[in-house]
Amino acid sequence: MRRVRSLGTTKTLLVTFAVLSFVPLLAFGIVLGRVTQESSEAQALRATAFVQRHQLEDRLWEAMPPLASTTVLGPATAASVDEAVQNGFGANARLVDARLVSVSGLVIWSTDGSAGTSSPVEDFMTMEPSAEVVSIADTPIDSIVRYRLPMRAAASGAALVVLEATVEDAQLVTVIATTSGAVTWHLLVGLGLLWAFLIPVVRMVLGKIWGESEGHRRKALVDPLTGLANRTGLTERGEAALSNALRHEAQVGMVAIDLNQFKHVNDMGGHAVGDSVLIEAAGRLVESTRRGELAVRLGGDEFVVLAPMVSSKAEVEGLASRLRRALEIPVRFADGREVRVTASVGLAMAPSDAMTLDDLLVAADRNMYAEKNGLRRSLEEGGAEVEHRASESRSDTVTASG
Repeated sequence: MRRVRSLGTTKTLLVTFAVLSFVPLLAFGIVLGRVTQESSEAQALRATAFVQRHQLEDRLWEAMPPLASTTVLGPATAASVDEAVQNGFGANARLVDARLVSVSGLVIWSTDGSAGTSSPVEDFMTMEPSAEVVSIADTPIDSIVRYRLPMRAAASGAALVVLEATVEDAQLVTVIATTSGAVTWHLLVGLGLLWAFLIPVVRMVLGKIWGESEGHRRKALVDPLTGLANRTGLTERGEAALSNALRHEAQVGMVAIDLNQFKHVNDMGGHAVGDSVLIEAAGRLVESTRRGELAVRLGGDEFVVLAPMVSSKAEVEGLASRLRRALEIPVRFADGREVRVTASVGLAMAPSDAMTLDDLLVAADRNMYAEKNGLRRSLEEGGAEVEHRASESRSDTVTASG
């Protein structure tokens, strides 16, 4: 029963851990997955921006001389630039709008007719190629990419103009989303595998902790010499038995036991012999008890047997008789002497004799010591009678000889 209860508790703790750990781990995975996806998309877009700049720079400087980057382009040059930019983003992309901005902030070319206007660029000298997925009205949300590409002169490497372009490129956006989604999925699968791996580990740890706890608990409830329950074990089982009996209007019996002649055994044979007698007595108690009854060593040569849920006092009296007969233990010493250990027993019933476990034990002890004292008086009276008869015999012998 204890093993089943411990397994049930371990399973309950494991399920609790699984549930309580899964929820925050799932939330963490979702947040981390989102951050990872955004980071992956940003890196992919940045890499795409560098590639696009490399592809467009050669086309752009072929369409316009670098010196023309300070003024609004003429019609012929503007047409060449328009063709270069249109073709520069590839066959799968559609240019929505674009413009070239000079170092001074002048728009020198555009597809929307804004050439000649001012558009300051504050970070012109330190600008890096960039791209982002944006939303534009009446345009699919997931297919628009906005580029900002500084164009550098081949000879000096200095940025002369900035190409700002909005491009519809569903294929590029799909590839980036698929790639970042795959990264996120792998991350979530990894976290799931980690969680699944932790379950058996936690189960093993919980089992070990519970096992050690049960071991310590058992040691606290068991007498180390005899293996019987100790006083703490009696308290735990006894209070539960009383509570259960009161609920079901049943009775609880208790038999208190004290070994007779045990002091002589200790005095004549030493503590080693005394311990062997206690171990033998414990074994006989266990053999004499029935299922559900609890044999307890209180200390020294004092024992108790708890009988929960009994139907009558006669049942407990039968138990007391069995225990008395079982505890007739002959002890033979090395020098040939022999002492027969017997037991004095006393019984009490709850709730007729007591309502609490302590009071039940006191009542059983009182009855046990009454039997023990009666036996002692009987032995003393028997000894006195023997001595009286011996005295009379001696007197008769003296008279006859006289």
